[in-house]
Amino acid sequence: MEMSPYVILLLVFSCVFNVEAIRFLLGSNQRKCLREEIHKNVLVTGEYEVQDNGQRADLTVSFHVPVFLILLERSYSQGGVAADREVFLNLKHGIEAKNYEDIAKAEKLKPLEVELRRLEDLSKSIVDDFAYMRAREEQMRDTNGIVAYCIL
Repeated sequence: MEMSPYVILLLVFSCVFNVEAIRFLLGSNQRKCLREEIHKNVLVTGEYEVQDNGQRADLTVSFHVPVFLILLERSYSQGGVAADREVFLNLKHGIEAKNYEDIAKAEKLKPLEVELRRLEDLSKSIVDDFAYMRAREEQMRDTNGIVAYCIL
């Protein structure tokens, strides 16, 4: 079976690019809630766009460790039927949220120094993730031991 060049191109691009944005329709008087678990002391940035045509769309963001909640709510108080509105939401956290161009300008860093800073932050992020996973594994192991003891 021969694959179309478009399919191959699509597969290549899907492997190369990491997209972390979401686009959805929000109806009138509808609410959507998005949730993500994020560790303490992690930078979170984002941008959103709502095609509103003069209608109101409220965005509420709350962060209570370890849960990051985004609540989008659209209210429509005028008479008639309101059309669905498209919402675009792009969130970045951790090392992805840092703007290394601004850091380079502020600290007058050379391109190589910026790349070294980025790699240093990446390695610290990986070490922190492993430490978090180790602590969670230990906590789960203790819980499993207690449950096994109570059952027997």
